[in-house]
Amino acid sequence: MGKGKSKAKRAAAHQFHSLVTYYPISNGNNLIGEFGWDGKAYHMDQWAAGVNQWAELVNGKYHAPYGDTDEMEAWTGDRTMWAAYTGKLGFQIDAWWTYLNLFDTPDYRNRGMEWVPYTTPASATGYTFGVLDFGGISSATAHPREAYELLKWMGWGTEGWQAKLDAYQDVETYADLPLYRQAIPCPITMDEAIWTEFQQSFYPTAQTRTYQSVFDPVNGEDLVTADEDTKYGKYFDDFFANCKNPIPFGDCQIPGFANFLDTSYRAVGDTLGVEDQVRIEGKNANDFAAELEQKAADANQAALAAAKEAYEMIGITLNY
Repeated sequence: MGKGKSKAKRAAAHQFHSLVTYYPISNGNNLIGEFGWDGKAYHMDQWAAGVNQWAELVNGKYHAPYGDTDEMEAWTGDRTMWAAYTGKLGFQIDAWWTYLNLFDTPDYRNRGMEWVPYTTPASATGYTFGVLDFGGISSATAHPREAYELLKWMGWGTEGWQAKLDAYQDVETYADLPLYRQAIPCPITMDEAIWTEFQQSFYPTAQTRTYQSVFDPVNGEDLVTADEDTKYGKYFDDFFANCKNPIPFGDCQIPGFANFLDTSYRAVGDTLGVEDQVRIEGKNANDFAAELEQKAADANQAALAAAKEAYEMIGITLNY
């Protein structure tokens, strides 16, 4: 998510969760999902290249120590320390809303880091993207159609987003903990007016302002100062210009994805997960690629077959 400028003795990379499965999107060719998913099939050769490079970087000490390890205790004196709180990071990969609810707060600023956002780097054939999360509708709802329409309206409708922006800017009702400090995502809509109000209300910009930033009732000052516009505005402008090609999480777009992870990729019993086998045991990710690609394809086909059978029970035929 962001990059920190630190004067600490050690600056390292860290992430909230592993994004190595997204490597093929940034480095492949027209790949739109985790593990090199192209809409119909996986391309695990791209995944393998990413995992091997990731393990090399972690083991080469370019990555901050993981929590609850001897290395973390030796580095910070606190075995349970979270790397992003040390003040010693070069960059952190994280969810977008952590900028306002963590990294832009005085507590984190006082750790000695200045945070600005960057999109994921991409090769000439890959592309720069943002990660799209999901909204859901409960199967127990008595009003599924209405729930669907509300989800659309709040998700990518301009009226819905305007309603959310109004709520995020309400610092009187939520004075003790403003909504924007809790969890504020980026808009899904491509409406320029929504994006302008969104950025200028909560983040620095180098552009001429048409909106003043909101007031921060907790710290008693404007959320964004003129000095922050000058120092950080260009970085935020560039980020927002390049984050509008969202990629859904694998389990949100690929049938069978979660089952594949649980049965073939993550740790099973005493066997380490595939990434840990590469990073800790020194194995080569390329040796797993063919088998994983087949298992992932099998899980996908099984999920599609199960869905088709379930829908046929209620008189609906899925045409695939």
